Amino acid sequence: TSAICYIIRDVCKALKAHFVPRHVKIPSSTEEWFEIAKGFEEKWNFPHCLGAVDGKHIVMQCPAKEGSYYYNYKGTHSIVLMAVAGPDYECLYADVGTNGRVSDGGVWNKCRIAQDIEDGSIILPPPQCLPFGVIKVPYVFVGDDAFALKKNMMKPYPQHGLTEDKRVYNHRHSRARRISENLFGILASRWRVFRSALLVPPDTVEMIVFSTLGLHNYL
Repeated sequence: TSAICYIIRDVCKALKAHFVPRHVKIPSSTEEWFEIAKGFEEKWNFPHCLGAVDGKHIVMQCPAKEGSYYYNYKGTHSIVLMAVAGPDYECLYADVGTNGRVSDGGVWNKCRIAQDIEDGSIILPPPQCLPFGVIKVPYVFVGDDAFALKKNMMKPYPQHGLTEDKRVYNHRHSRARRISENLFGILASRWRVFRSALLVPPDTVEMIVFSTLGLHNYL
């Protein structure tokens, strides 16, 4: 058992350093962003979508001398995996390591991709007209109610007093957003270690998560 502990840690460390960067990466050109948006439009009927954003709690045992730092609202200790999913259930970006007490919106605001979009380091495709539209609208990411509504982040309408147009939008939004939840489901189904609490330190949990995401995209 003690030997396996070292082997898993060393292998995951090597995967995170050399394998994951080649398979979990943000699009680097406008053409690549357009391909993602095309996939969401053709497969999930949501145009101008660049990714589905969501967070997942990776449950672990309480780290030594950390008290309630990693304690979340579900009554467990966890770190948050914040992921951007593409139209084929692939992971385009991942942030792992924030303690479970932070909300999804708070984790997203501190993510490098969100900050780079805000300061212009990541250049998204320019606004264009929707199909059969005449007004240019921006390309966006989609998330649930935990995220703040911004120029490049769309969330659903509140579930009360919905008009027919708003109900149609929420349906389209749900089809695109659930891709991130499906990504987490596939991840937990393929690597059953995520179905129970991980009995390792937070830094090892982070390496395990990144390793499985890289392998997921590769497969």
